[in-house]
Amino acid sequence: MTAREAQCVISVAKHKSISRAAREVFVTQQALSKIVDRVEKEIDARLFARNTSGIEVTDLGSQVIPVIISLYSSYERHIKIINDIIKREKKFITISLEHKYLSALIPEDLLTSFNVLNIKTVLANTIEKCIADISGGKYSMGVCHKREKFGGLEYIPIIDETAHVLMRKDHFLAARKELVLSDLKGVPMFDVLSEGTPNEVLISAFAGEGFYPTYISRIDSLDMMLRNIRSGAGVVIGSRFYLPDNCDDIVCVPLKHRSITMEVGIIVRPDPSLAVRSFIRAVVGYHSG
Repeated sequence: MTAREAQCVISVAKHKSISRAAREVFVTQQALSKIVDRVEKEIDARLFARNTSGIEVTDLGSQVIPVIISLYSSYERHIKIINDIIKREKKFITISLEHKYLSALIPEDLLTSFNVLNIKTVLANTIEKCIADISGGKYSMGVCHKREKFGGLEYIPIIDETAHVLMRKDHFLAARKELVLSDLKGVPMFDVLSEGTPNEVLISAFAGEGFYPTYISRIDSLDMMLRNIRSGAGVVIGSRFYLPDNCDDIVCVPLKHRSITMEVGIIVRPDPSLAVRSFIRAVVGYHSG
């Protein structure tokens, strides 16, 4: 007996009329009669007695139908549980990050205030892996640096700014209004863009000036980056969004170069869920406001 058949039997028992029950369950009287007959044959028991005055529930039916009602009620409860699980899963947002520092674009206060059940970020390390994660449906969305093609994915820009040199406030370059690459020749630098798209552009730009950056250490987290800059040992090429609010002891000086920019956005499949689309709007609004 299917849930639909149980619903039909319950309706007939309630109305004691094929015509009224048929209107309630939205089937023809003929179809409803066939459903009742099929159920009675399946359980090998007569649930209803048909007579000139209408339909009556048999003595056996009066014992069986309450069990069918309980069965159908349990079915509805379990369908609700299934729908709730599906609803929660649709609100579970996973974000693939091309680069570890891009996590700064998803601030903690936005995560805690946004009305979704769970938001999780994972590190892709390369833009190719980030694109594959989203194209294959493994994750909900990706955050990456802009490139020419994204294999059919939609790209929504978040940040488009000149690259900056981040340094301690008393660094000898800190008073400049802007810098060019030649200003950084021989200047100790921390490597934060060794993975991902910006590194290729950065190294190519330095090579075009006839020298390479003087890296003294590789940085693996934003906290480590801030500690190393504050130590005065070196500078970082990156973005202003790397810095938390009220970070007055570190300055950001624009780096003037035609090819070195920090253009970052979100990639998503053309048919994202409403929860993902709403979250994207919240992130874009957060940074544009």
